Amino acid sequence: MSPWHGSVVTPPKPSLRIFTPIEINNERKGYLFFNLDIYEMVDKVEASLETGYQLEFVNEEGYYLASQDKRKTLGHLIAERESYNVLIETPELWQEMRTQNTGEFADKQFFYSFAKVSLGDNFGRSSLYLLLSSENNLATENVDHKLTIIIYEAILAILFVTFISILIARYIAKHRTTSIENQLALAALNGMSAIVITDKNNRIIKVNEEFTSLSGWREEDVIGRTPSMFQSGKHNKDFYSAMWRTIQSEGLWEGEVINQRKDGNLLTEILRIQAIYNNDGKREYFIASFVDITERKELENRLRELSEKDSLTQCWNRRRFEREFSNIIANDSFIKGNESSCLAIIDIDYFKRINDKYGHDVGDKVIAEVGRILGTESRRNDFVARIGGEEFAVILPNTQLQEAEMILNRLRVAINLYDDIKVTISGGVTDICNSRESSYKRADLALYESKASGRNQISCFSSDEMTQIA
Repeated sequence: MSPWHGSVVTPPKPSLRIFTPIEINNERKGYLFFNLDIYEMVDKVEASLETGYQLEFVNEEGYYLASQDKRKTLGHLIAERESYNVLIETPELWQEMRTQNTGEFADKQFFYSFAKVSLGDNFGRSSLYLLLSSENNLATENVDHKLTIIIYEAILAILFVTFISILIARYIAKHRTTSIENQLALAALNGMSAIVITDKNNRIIKVNEEFTSLSGWREEDVIGRTPSMFQSGKHNKDFYSAMWRTIQSEGLWEGEVINQRKDGNLLTEILRIQAIYNNDGKREYFIASFVDITERKELENRLRELSEKDSLTQCWNRRRFEREFSNIIANDSFIKGNESSCLAIIDIDYFKRINDKYGHDVGDKVIAEVGRILGTESRRNDFVARIGGEEFAVILPNTQLQEAEMILNRLRVAINLYDDIKVTISGGVTDICNSRESSYKRADLALYESKASGRNQISCFSSDEMTQIA
């Protein structure tokens, strides 16, 4: 008796039931059932027979599983039908059926032809009988042939059921495989790298847990927005333009980027952006993955600072000065004449006398204090370096020469007010041109002029003056 939509079928009818377990993540979630109507199978086979023949399915105990006379079926399950059994109705026929796999039998009223069909291992090695009967007054010479056809059709029906079972099994296997693939994809998505997925219009459609952990942005905060929301302002438009040109031409970009967390703190990343193409070769998605190297970068910067800082004054050293000076001259805005920067060279007056009179310890203290005053009294963007024993250099970006002279004189006065030991400085300042050597030479000549004029003063030597002398 087969349940249909959760209820028992009335009146009862035989069915062939196939079921397979459903497992997700190695956990059994339930079962998939298929019920095949035996009556419908019998009807389709009988439709191919001539009128007067009747096909019946009989189990190994002699009870009818399927028959045109549905009142006879399922006697092993329904008490009032127990008498409908081949053993009871026709004992001689049943004896023949139990001793032979195929055969024929006739009595006064009917002629019978039967065949035993094994259902194989998948059905617990069980079997059933196909019983074809007709009245004795019908011609019987073709019964064997018809029974053969019936057997083949029954086998085809069983093969059809097996085929359905295979399809189901393949579906389950595919579902399990897909489930595993989904798990792997999910594991990859929530792996060590933070991931942002955008559509072809660069709108965010998915982020993973690591992204939220590193950036502080939740998925609902960023869905539908563009990754430009993470920009820190540390990179200019040219940087991003070059990035997207590379992605469009090569489908991939990798590099170091400084972005901004939700709380405003900076996040230094090793970023990889890859374009995903569809079957037509068109970009459908962009996958950006990154790892946080903020702490490592901070450590690198500290180590670099230690290697580029003067240990006595904590000003930048000559190596860092040379690099900064070269960067100023190589700057695009400077080359195009949109910016004016200045260079000053400063020297402590009569420093040899201080060393000789008070000793090297006091001399080091004077150098350290001059370096401290230059660092604290100069502007935030000014660059102060110790480039020699008692010699300092100051780079003043975005500064005209007249303004630079005023700033240097303010620094000179601050040093002159040093209480412990009265020291003075002399300095020379010039505007920076596109020649490192020429700019440095003019600043040095201006310093020489200050010393020759009595020290404790600042002299200027512009590039225009140098041109006139030349």
